[in-house]
Amino acid sequence: MKRPISVAVDLGAESCRVSLLRWVDDEPRIDLVHRFPNIPILESGKLRWNLRAITGGIEEGLRRSADLASDARIASIGIDGWAVDYV
Repeated sequence: MKRPISVAVDLGAESCRVSLLRWVDDEPRIDLVHRFPNIPILESGKLRWNLRAITGGIEEGLRRSADLASDARIASIGIDGWAVDYV
């Protein structure tokens, strides 16, 4: 029986990552699937995260994860963000 696969999304202050957790011979294996920059934009005189770019990067990472996980199902997606940045 194949174990379910998990996807982790890390929204960092300078870059974001999408990683895939798979099981190989009953051992966990984590692969970086997609990494993209998190470059703030100036909006109304304040620095903000570029949510369009971040969303696009997450979607690309999820597509790549789905392609890699084609032989098993993705059971969960977790997202972590840096709480003190400018969103």
